[in-house]
This record gives sequence, structure tokens and C-alpha cells, in this order.
Amino acid sequence: MVEKTPFLVRYTGGDDPFQALKLGRVAHAWNNTHFLIFLTFMGLTRLDMKHAAAIYHSQKADSAQRDMTRDLLLSMAGDYEPDHEIHKLAGRFKDLCKILSSNAGRRNAIVHAHVVFDLQGRIHYNWLVPVKPDSPKSDPFNDVDGFLKELQDMLAEAGSIYEDLAVLFAWPDRGRTQSGQQYFLVADHTEADTPPPPEPSQA
Repeated sequence: MVEKTPFLVRYTGGDDPFQALKLGRVAHAWNNTHFLIFLTFMGLTRLDMKHAAAIYHSQKADSAQRDMTRDLLLSMAGDYEPDHEIHKLAGRFKDLCKILSSNAGRRNAIVHAHVVFDLQGRIHYNWLVPVKPDSPKSDPFNDVDGFLKELQDMLAEAGSIYEDLAVLFAWPDRGRTQSGQQYFLVADHTEADTPPPPEPSQA
């Protein structure tokens, strides 16, 4: 149920016990996509994780980190013949950055919304987020399932670009940390894979 005022929307998610899980997956999909962008930056620079992270995270905004990686890839592509595969990958990465930028506002609104947990009787969630008056499309909680699917597609594309670049340039130890452990991305499960939330305590 959505109760609108001229200044904010109050979303009540108690009717969907999986709503909070979906919003968590939104955060995970976004974070995992940007982790793959970091791995791409690390591969392009040929630095180890420690030194690549020092440079990459000197930029605090996701958008700045994306732009830095995009511009590095485009600059490197200029050193190759026009028919080299790097130009296609650079174009795909540029398109991915555009899509991420266009969805950043909605992701931020969801992740930074005020949350109220009501444990009186049953688990219940409320989110308070600003919306434009008389504009349902400005409600970031509209069709969360569709938005999550878009983010998962972006995650898959970021992974595909990273893998293609890693193969193209034979990046060493791709997908592994210096200690030999594989990089881990939080899996996006379906609702069928997820047990129902626990019943609230009656104590």
C-alpha cells in the first residue's frame, strides 16, 4: 500500500514478506557490479589489489570510479588498430556506465530510504522516500522486481566485459586474490530459493 502526500511516499511492505530481501538484492547487485568494475580497473592498470584499490578508492563516488575506469579503457583502446577487439569492449563498457548512471538515482533512493521496523505482532517494514507530487514514476519502490532484473543484467554485462578483457589481455590470476582465494560475489537467489522470514517473537 502506498499513501502519498505532496512531499513523500510511505511504502508499507508488510504484505510482501520478501520485499526487504529484494531491496537487499538491489544493494548487492549494485555493489557486485562495481566490484567487477574495480577488478577491470585493476586488470587495466596491471597493479596488484593493494595498489589498485589505493588509487581506485581515492575517488569516493561510484560515478567517479566508473568514469576513471571508462576513460582509462578508452584511452588504451586508442593505442590499437580500429579493428581490434578492445574497441568493442570499450564501447560496451561505455554503454554500461551510461546505464548505471541513469539508474543511480533510483538505487540511491532505495538504499538510503528511512526504514521503520515494527515488531508488534508481525515483522513489518515501512520506507519513507521523497517523491515528486502527482508523479507515480518518481516512486523508487514501483516495480522493484523489474528494477532488480535490470541491475542483474548490468551485473552480468560487467562480468562478461571483465572476463572478455581478461582473456584478451591474459590478465594473470584473474578472479583470485593475492592469497589465492577466489573473488566472491553474493548470489542473487530467486524467492523459491529463499526460506520464508521467521515468525515474530510472541514473548
